[in-house]
Parts: sequence; structure tokens; C-alpha cells
Amino acid sequence: MNKIIAAIAAVAVVIVVTLFVVNIDFSGTSADGRSVWSDNNKVAVPKGKLGTMVVPQHYRIDLTLIPQDTSFNGSVEIDLTFNQTTDTFFLHGKGLRVSSSQLLSEEQTLQATYQQVDDSGVVRITLPQAVSGDATLAIDYQADYSTSLDAIYQVEEAGSHYVFSQMEAISARMAIPSFDEPLFKTPFDISVTSEAKNTVISNTPELRAEQLSNGLVKHTFATTKPLPTYLLAFAVGEFDVIEWPAIPANDLRSRPIPLRGIAAKGKGEQLFFALDNTQAILEALESYFDQPYPYQKLDLIAAPDFAFGAMENAGAIVYRETLLLLDQHAPVSQLRAYGVVHAHELGHQWFGNLVTPKWWDDIWLNEAFATWIAYKAAHQWRPDLQFDRTLTMRAHGAMAVDARASARQIRNPIVANDDIMNAFDAITYRKGGGVLQMFESYVGEHRFRDGVRLHMKRHAWGTADINDFLQSLADGSGLPEIIPGFKTFLYQSGVPTVSIEQQCETSIDKLLLQQTRYVPLGVKPSKSQTWQVPVCVRSQDGKQCLMLENAKFRRDWRCEDWLMPNAEAAGYYRWQLTDDGWRSLLTQAEQLSAPELISLGDNLFASYLQGAVSSELLLAGYQVLSASEYWDVAAMPLQQLQRLQHRLLADQSPTPFTELVSNYYQPHFDKLGFNADSQADIEHANATSLLRQNVIQALAVTARNQAIREQLKRRLNDYLGSRPYDLTALDPNLVGIAMIVAVQDGDETYIWELKELGLESSNALLRQQVFTALANIEDRILGQLLVEELLLAAEVRSNEAQRLLAEFIQNPVLRDFTWHWLKDNLDAMLKRYSSFSVARIVSSASPFCSPEQRDDMQSFFTANQSKIAGAPRKIAETVEIIDQCIALRANKAEEFAAALSR
Repeated sequence: MNKIIAAIAAVAVVIVVTLFVVNIDFSGTSADGRSVWSDNNKVAVPKGKLGTMVVPQHYRIDLTLIPQDTSFNGSVEIDLTFNQTTDTFFLHGKGLRVSSSQLLSEEQTLQATYQQVDDSGVVRITLPQAVSGDATLAIDYQADYSTSLDAIYQVEEAGSHYVFSQMEAISARMAIPSFDEPLFKTPFDISVTSEAKNTVISNTPELRAEQLSNGLVKHTFATTKPLPTYLLAFAVGEFDVIEWPAIPANDLRSRPIPLRGIAAKGKGEQLFFALDNTQAILEALESYFDQPYPYQKLDLIAAPDFAFGAMENAGAIVYRETLLLLDQHAPVSQLRAYGVVHAHELGHQWFGNLVTPKWWDDIWLNEAFATWIAYKAAHQWRPDLQFDRTLTMRAHGAMAVDARASARQIRNPIVANDDIMNAFDAITYRKGGGVLQMFESYVGEHRFRDGVRLHMKRHAWGTADINDFLQSLADGSGLPEIIPGFKTFLYQSGVPTVSIEQQCETSIDKLLLQQTRYVPLGVKPSKSQTWQVPVCVRSQDGKQCLMLENAKFRRDWRCEDWLMPNAEAAGYYRWQLTDDGWRSLLTQAEQLSAPELISLGDNLFASYLQGAVSSELLLAGYQVLSASEYWDVAAMPLQQLQRLQHRLLADQSPTPFTELVSNYYQPHFDKLGFNADSQADIEHANATSLLRQNVIQALAVTARNQAIREQLKRRLNDYLGSRPYDLTALDPNLVGIAMIVAVQDGDETYIWELKELGLESSNALLRQQVFTALANIEDRILGQLLVEELLLAAEVRSNEAQRLLAEFIQNPVLRDFTWHWLKDNLDAMLKRYSSFSVARIVSSASPFCSPEQRDDMQSFFTANQSKIAGAPRKIAETVEIIDQCIALRANKAEEFAAALSR
């Protein structure tokens, strides 16, 4: 008997282990078609991937969207294929009020039970009997418009109501019962009913508009190409619709592309610049991919309130207004933002839309590729705006994030729905783009492009993962050896530091290279790591490249007077020199290109943050870099000094510091002045405007030059004193700086007048400039009133409130007050964020720089993390940011102050 019991127990263990290992879906059936489980509540709820037991093939969606209502009605039919016989399956729906749910097939109609079983929006569908083969799920429902800029949401602008959508990443489930993950790409048939006065926009051209008996109009759209749910788009309202001339056919494309601009009522004319410049950017992308634009039309939609910069919905791209509403008089920074974001979203029409990731762990490739290709296309469009080295700057910025112990790897596992929220950050966009740039440089531009083109052809209208991409890259370039090197950057966090030393005192000169993980002060050292790093070193004798695969490498070398350890700054790695090496390179700065100077400045600062460079050497480097004629190189010391003012001087502005900034930037101002009037200025107008903007900010805001401040205030009053604004009085590039100065020096009457100007204006750029200026107020009492009056004000858009919160906490005068206000008003402030971006609220505490502030932040957000999707990672990141500030202050504050006084 004991042997029998033991045998039965052993068999049970084998069955349990087998089920665990092969991950059998408990919603399957036995061989005779009976359900495995009679109690459907025992079926495991999928927290991440739904699996492919049931697969959608086609959607028919019918919505009624009345912008001024609080909710909307919808019905959806989803054609399904059951790959297993089952009476239970899962899809997505969040907060939907379902009135009817049926499964329809040729043989029968089954009443289905719809039940949301997880807060992330997982729904269990239960059937009265098991089914297989093909069938259609039909659901009627009602849903509230989202109040947090996601799913389908409302915006009120100048008394008019509008509806917009934002489905990425997993907000489509809040608007439509669906299989809300990127693997499931299907065609959609979409119809939307609304009032006759409204324009209705979706992904495809409208086929017909049918007047209904109740006075509403039903708009029916052409069937889409296969799309994932996150690319669906809806916009409804009394828009200004600008019908622009179609983008004409070309050698790649036999058909023209219908092009429209859509904006809130009264703003249509502000779309002319964006529309007029779209063709050049789009055709640059078509040429790169060697494939025509994939979709039937292109609508550019300006949303008055939008959670992100823009969203790449197929054929109907939505933008924040500041990125789309502009003209030839716009500040250069706004022109640059338009160019790069527009190119980014258009680039997605191929990489992300035409070829879509299979799962969210590869969303990095969507965003990294769009980031990388955007600068190419934008630079081809307008070389005068100098996009060619911006990715270098952005990738170096990502290294600061990548240095943290909490940093995630580029291709990060996505196990559950909450993990998706953390996949959209600087690692995804900027590090990913920098790694692509590095391997393009290593492989060669044309070979790399051939691999990308092959990938587009292989996977058009389908899905692909990183292995598919790397294989296409290897096959197209003919260099399969790049795959293992690429993977060392994909599957581990951190940024390598390459230390380079010339050994010139032996009989044979040597070059020693060593790699370690970069670890700044305040970050806990991690385990030993190595990468396969394509290192290119440049000297007066040219460039030499190698693949650094081990921790240490020594080679024969002819010693040089100077070395640039990252030729053209194409590599995603930090580099360090000896003190003599730094000084030699600084004396030869004129030999370096603009990207190399950016790399020099950023790596000198990174070495300082690591404790490897003295304050004296850092300031010697700033003396050289600030004198550069390249606007972004000259601006680097200013940006870094502002950070050091916060970290090492506790936001104070002692005389030696302001004198140092003045000494760096006054020579530039003496040449540039306030106005563009020299021939050289006209020939290089945009680069000169950007340099002037940074120089005047340095002198007026950081160095507190009173003469320049008075001049800015006078010019601002003349500028604002006329309608339209007097562009001869103040360069539009200086308006934001002038407003900051005016607020800092202004009295209560002036500040309230400026606040009302911002609240009453429908100009998104002006509102942004006003609110940023108000957040820089130096009057503590007035500032506290602004915090209380603006952050939850109905007239302040949600995206503006998010920015204001961060800027108020950055202001040392208001930091403590704003933090206590946030703790008292957290629930109300959380409504200002989309469910997808809500973890950003944790990052608002990044300016803290004491153990007490750190502990308070960590305790508060940990206690409230159930309300904030993605909070644990953001809390860990913010703790590290504060710890870095604490450690740098402890190690460098006295030394920095002494160096300033020399």
C-alpha cells in the first residue's frame, strides 16, 4: 500500500512539474472537447502576454463621440481564430461598462460573460460551452472619457470641446475591448458618429458621411492596413482643417499622398509652416528606407493638451501644439523641435508602424531607431539648423542615466503590464539611438542602411523582434560579427569607460586601453563588466579603430602629442585620460570637430563627477570650451555650471562664481550684442541666434548682469506692448529669458498681469514661456501663491501643470513649500498625469540634495506607490540622483569654492 501511495505521489509531482515547465494554458480542453476546468475562476489571469490561443483577425469598431458629453458609446466586433478548443479566454478592457457580449459563428450565437479580472485591464470572457475555429466576438459598451490625457479624452479650448486619443502604450483597452498588445496586427473598419458640426478624423480617409434620423452624422472610414491597437487614432471637434496640396508622386511612389493639417478653431493658419515643410522630411525618409510612405493619407493634428510631444498614429499623427503651430518667425529652438519631432514621428511610419515589435521589450528599437533616423532626415531638410550632432549630445545625456545602479538594460524584460511604463525613457530613446549611431559608424553608413532596408522588406506589415533586426543587419551589411558586439550593449545596463594611456618611455611605444563600468560618486559600484566596444582613436596622424573586447588591451603605438579617444564622438562609451592627457587635448581643441568637442566637455565633466578630475582642471576645460564658436559647445560649460551651482554651492551665487560666468561669456556678447546685424550673422543666422540665446541667458540669469537685465526688460515691454508682437523690439529667441528676468525683478502687479496673459492666451508657446518665467520667481510669498493658484487651476492644461510642478521644485525659493503642497495634494495632482506617464511625478523630487529630503521622498512615494504605475523604479532612480548630489557636495564643494577664488 505504501508503495502504491508513493507511486501516485511521484506521478502527481511529475504532472505538476510538467505543467509548470511547459506552461500549459489551463483554459484548454481535454481530448473529447470538455473544458479542463469547470470553475473558470481557476484559470490563471495573464499579467503580461495574452498568448495565442485566441487570435484577432479583424475589427469593426463603431463609436459615438460627442465632445461635450462625459462618456461615449461603442460597439466592437472582433473576428477571432481559436487555435485551441476552450470555453474561456482573455482580452483587454479597462473600466468599460459592457451591456452585451456575444460570440457569433455560423452555427450558433453564444451569450458570453465579460468580466474585468485585473486592475491593469485584463478581461476574462467565459462561454457556456467550448468552441474552436473561427467566430466573432460582439460587445456593446459605454465608457467615460479619460480625464488623464490617454485613451479617448476631452479638451476644452476657447469655449469649444474636442476629443483626441492617445492609445500607446496600453490605453486602447480604456476605449475599446481589444487584444491590446503589439503582436496582434489586424485591419480595422472604423465608423464614428458625432454632431453634424464636427469634423471626425481617424487613421484612414473618410469614405462617406451619413445623416442619421437623430440629427447626428455617421462617418465611415476606409479599412486600415494591419495595425496594433496602440496606433489607432481619433479626433473629433469643430476643427480648422487645412487641405494642403498632396505630396506628389515620385520615383518610389506612384501615388500622391493627401496631406492635411488639423488644429483647434481659429489656429489653422498656424499650420502652414509645418505643412509646407513636410514633403522634404518625408521624402528624405522614403529615400533612406527605399520604400514609399506606407499609408493612404497623412494628417497632422495639433492637440491643445497632450501628454507627450507627439504620437505616431498611422496616417494621423498627433502633436503638442508647440511642435506644430509655428511660422518663419518662430524661435530657432522651436524650429529645431519641430524638425526633429516631425522627422521622428514620420520615421515611425516605417519603423514601428509598418514593422511593429512583437512585444514591449523591443519598443526600444521603435524609439531608438526613430530617434536616430530623425536627426538624419531633419539635417537633410535644414542643414542650417545643425541637427547633425544633436544625437551625440542626447546620447551623452543618456550616459548620466545609464551610470546609475538602478539603470535598466536597453532590451529589458517586460513580464507584466506595469513593466511597460518604464520602457519609455532615456535608455530607450537616447542610449538606443547612440548605440545605433555607434554601430552604423563601425559598419559603415551604406552597409548599415542596406541592413535596415532588408529588414523593412522582410517584415513589412508584420512584426519583428531584436533577433530579426540583428539578422537583417548582419545579412544586409555582410558583417555577421557585429551581432555579439551589439548584444553586449543590449543585454546589460551601464556605460563602459575606456581609459587610454600612451606609454612612451619604453623601447617600443605602447597604447594601453582598459575598460570598466563608469561609476560616479554616490553610486554603488556594480559587478565587473565588459563590452565589445568599437573604439576609434584620432590624433594628428589620423584615425585608428579596434574592437575592445577584454578588460585590458595593449598594442604597439607611436606616441602622439594628443589623442581624441572617441573619433567624431560616434562611440557610446565614456573615456578618461591622465591629467597630462587632458591638458594636451585641451591645448589642441581647435583640431577637434564639434561632436568631438561635445564629447570632450561631457567626458571631462563625467570624470569630475567620478572624482577623477580636479575642480581646477575642470574650470581650465570650461575656459577653452566656452570660447568655442560652436553654439552647443559653448553652451556646455553654462549647463554644467548651473548644475554645479545647485550641487556644490547650494543654489547660491557668490561673486567668484558670477565673475567666472561673466568672464566666459562676456566676450561672446561683445561680438554678438542683442541684434543680428552683421553679414556673418546673416550667413549663419540660426547658429548665431542659438549662441546669442545661451550667452545672454548666462549673463542675465546666471551671472546677474544688471545692464543686460534692464535691457531685456525694456525690450520685453516694447515687444508685448503691441499686437502683433513687435519682433524688432526683441528677438523671439530671447522672449523666454526676458520673461524670467522680468518676473525675478517684477512687483506683484506685474506678475499677476503676466499670469493672466498666460492663462488667457491660446498660444501654446507663449503660455509655456510665461509659466516657466513664473516658476523662476524669487519672491517667496508671491511664489507660494502661484503654486497654490496654478497647479490645479482648470485653465492650466495638464501638460503645463506637470512642467510647472517640476520647475517650482527646481526653484530653491519654493522647493520645500512645493514639496509639502504636493504631499497634501497628491491625489488631485495625479489626475494631471496619464496612466502611462504618472511615474514622472516621482522624478519631480530629483532636485533634493540632503539625506533628510531623500528619506522623506522615498517614504512618501513608497507609501503611495499603489497609485502610481511604475513607481518603484522611479523611486530607486530618484534616490540615486539625490545620493549623487549628496556625495558630490561632500567630496567637491570646498575644492570647487577654492578653485573659483583662484
